[in-house]
Amino acid sequence: TARDKLVVDPGSVGLPAYSDDIPFEHFVESGNPTAKYCVVEKAPSKWVVEQIGIPYDHDAASKVAKHNHRDDWAFWLKTGRAR
Repeated sequence: TARDKLVVDPGSVGLPAYSDDIPFEHFVESGNPTAKYCVVEKAPSKWVVEQIGIPYDHDAASKVAKHNHRDDWAFWLKTGRAR
């Protein structure tokens, strides 16, 4: 049944924001540059979802993106914002 299932999508581990125009213009952003993942556990009467942020050298990743002429990725990686 639907109550026995839970779908959690914490987003990309290493890309905390992006923008796209397919299939229509949209933005996705986490608001901070940490890498994230979720741990999901079934408790007796509910699901428990823990989102965990892992700090990493997002400034270095941003510099690599900039070096590769991806200013959009550089901003997304550094800020966790899409705009």
